[in-house]
Amino acid sequence: MAVIKPNSVVIVTGSHRSGTSVTTYILQSLGINLGNNLLKGPEFSNPDGHFEDIDIMELHDKVLLENHMMWHNIMKCFTIDRFNDIMKSLNRLNYWNLLYEHKIKKFSDVNTCFGYKDPRLSIMLDVVCTKLRQDGYNPVVVLCWRNCYDIALSLIKRDHFTLPKAMNVAVSYQFMLGNTMVPFLERDRIPFVNIDFEKLVRRPKQSVTKLSSFLKTELGIHISPLSIEKALRCVRVRAA
Repeated sequence: MAVIKPNSVVIVTGSHRSGTSVTTYILQSLGINLGNNLLKGPEFSNPDGHFEDIDIMELHDKVLLENHMMWHNIMKCFTIDRFNDIMKSLNRLNYWNLLYEHKIKKFSDVNTCFGYKDPRLSIMLDVVCTKLRQDGYNPVVVLCWRNCYDIALSLIKRDHFTLPKAMNVAVSYQFMLGNTMVPFLERDRIPFVNIDFEKLVRRPKQSVTKLSSFLKTELGIHISPLSIEKALRCVRVRAA
């Protein structure tokens, strides 16, 4: 396969427990390079891993802390100064050097491009994509969605949250995505695709085909039938 569009980067985000891990697992099977420092997951909830770059995730956590948030409490993101405050934090933490020099350039070549996933990107997606474009990169985005109640039940099982706290996480993330990030992506004409977790589990071939078509259209990547079958096996394993 070959990447026609240079300087491309795939970004995956969505609420925690919305299917971002399995979606990124599929993208890796389809040829997207996630790097070599990925977060491992607990056996009972993410036995194959979270597919999050640890270096980037740790910087995202620092950004949240600087702005009085944590991954499970992002209510402070609903402020008028969010965009500028997060940009200042990313600049101060030298985020762009890490992303450009140590991730995108290192793990991209004529055959693939770098991709990274983090639910925390749900509150800073517009900031990251704006800066990427300003600096000559081509971001394409995969948004993951799931019923809020099912997200909450999964958070209760994994993190032992109360139902109100779990619902607050689910609603906050998906509200931010739906009401801020989707309009931003549409306005700035940044390519994105929506992946619904329930549809992914029930009709995996349809969702995998949707993702592979998206990569071919937006990045110029040709994906072989063997890669698609490998991606389908990822879904079967995670859904088992």
